Amino acid sequence: MPSHERQHLVQHNQSQSPTTPQWGARRWLWPSIAAMGVAGAMALGWWRTSYGPAVGPDGVMYLETAESLLAGRGLWADGVPMTHYGPGYPLLLAIAALVQGEGVFESSRWLHTSLLGLNALLLGQAVRASTGRSVLAGVLAMLLLLTCEPAVRAHHTIASEALFVALMLAGLLLLSRSLRSGGHWSLLFGAASLGLAMATRYAGVALLAPLLLTLLAHPSTRQRPLLALPALVLTCSPLGLWLARNALIGGTATNRALFYHPPNSGYLTDFARALHGLLLSVEVPGWLEALGLVLVTGLIAGALAMLHRRRPLIAVARKQPLALLWLAFALAYTIVLAATRTFVDAQTPADSRILLPLWMALVVIIISLAYAVSQATGKRAFWWALVLVSVVAIGINGTYTWERSRSWHRNGSRYSGKTWRRSPTIAAVSCLPTGTIVYSNGYDVIRFLTNHEALTVPRHTNPNSLQPYPDYAGKLEAMCQAAATGRGVVVYLREVTWRDYMPDREAIVDACELSVLQELDDGIIYGSADARLDQTLR
Repeated sequence: MPSHERQHLVQHNQSQSPTTPQWGARRWLWPSIAAMGVAGAMALGWWRTSYGPAVGPDGVMYLETAESLLAGRGLWADGVPMTHYGPGYPLLLAIAALVQGEGVFESSRWLHTSLLGLNALLLGQAVRASTGRSVLAGVLAMLLLLTCEPAVRAHHTIASEALFVALMLAGLLLLSRSLRSGGHWSLLFGAASLGLAMATRYAGVALLAPLLLTLLAHPSTRQRPLLALPALVLTCSPLGLWLARNALIGGTATNRALFYHPPNSGYLTDFARALHGLLLSVEVPGWLEALGLVLVTGLIAGALAMLHRRRPLIAVARKQPLALLWLAFALAYTIVLAATRTFVDAQTPADSRILLPLWMALVVIIISLAYAVSQATGKRAFWWALVLVSVVAIGINGTYTWERSRSWHRNGSRYSGKTWRRSPTIAAVSCLPTGTIVYSNGYDVIRFLTNHEALTVPRHTNPNSLQPYPDYAGKLEAMCQAAATGRGVVVYLREVTWRDYMPDREAIVDACELSVLQELDDGIIYGSADARLDQTLR
């Protein structure tokens, strides 16, 4: 090329390059969009939770554990050391209450509102890190989260999933950064974040899979394997110390026993339905939900095979390690859930709250694979097809999420909602004389909404192991005796229908031969015909 033509080409390229203001605007595009997304998420969360976050049976235990910690009694709940759950979430509840100077439940509203905004930001950043820093990909990921009703609901419920997801996202982001840069600090901080996640939910042991994959692929640990030891210690120590504490003072590591109770077809159906509900909030027949799950799995496998034909997957993983880490977690998490349901806890549900981490993994995996395939093949149609499908899903899910958010704003949800707060039976229990022993199938909602201590109706079956309780008859007799002598009452709440491991109302009446002290719209209070107690109730 002649020199004058070369000079003209250089001048032309310089004239087409972005100016400094344009480049600065582009650099601030993602932070600006992310900040608006976080603000929108927090505004939605605060408006939605006008009655506070939803509280269920697990939530009552978490709140009581945090209150016990603040009272200086340690991590206790229901009069015994708390071992059934990890310590991470109740610790955070207690910290939030200390910082805000309010009650645990009141401060949880700010906490969960903030966690939704934080997780929207982290998910968007995770997808950006897997797609060549694509702003569009990050925006899609944030919108997919904020328009997914089951995911938003999980973030506005007193439960550990929102915190677990935040620690998981942060940890995997840091691990992928350490793989790209070869740095040690990112590896250690990522390992520490995963360790806190494992101490928040026991199923977090699935995070060991991406951690081990990182240690095997990390250039420093390949050359000097002993460098992996600090990362392993940071990851395993929180959960290990907690399990040791439980065994020492509680006599059990996780309040669960090993028994064989394999998942049935109903569990698998619930799994497919919950995952479908996370992806698309449109009801379809069960067979179509299962077909969709198979289709998503096939698309992921097909995309991986297509990438491998273009270039070895190891090369793709080096360029986009986060997607591979998420894939390792998704497989390990599915295995952990299956093993837990089969051998440890028969009560583990296949619902959207439990599957939320798996859905997060699928969002990162699917978007990053579509981007990688379009880059490897040079066919942008793969990418724009995913963008189109995502926009349709965002539109459909967003409409449903808005409707549900309006309902939450007006009525609340579960124990903290308007229905339970205005319950005639709960109001009657509040009027019982101080010192009355209350037995109930809804003992947890009574403890949450009243000042009365409440004990569970004796359980004939352990819901976790499905094994019968050997002391059931003795506890049932003690309850009947307390109610018959006027020292206590039995409160049956009609709305509590999910505890089939407790005797039903007819079985309690037959066993105890109690009188009806008060029958209300949503419950019945049984006890002796003692005039003083009966007059108090009436």
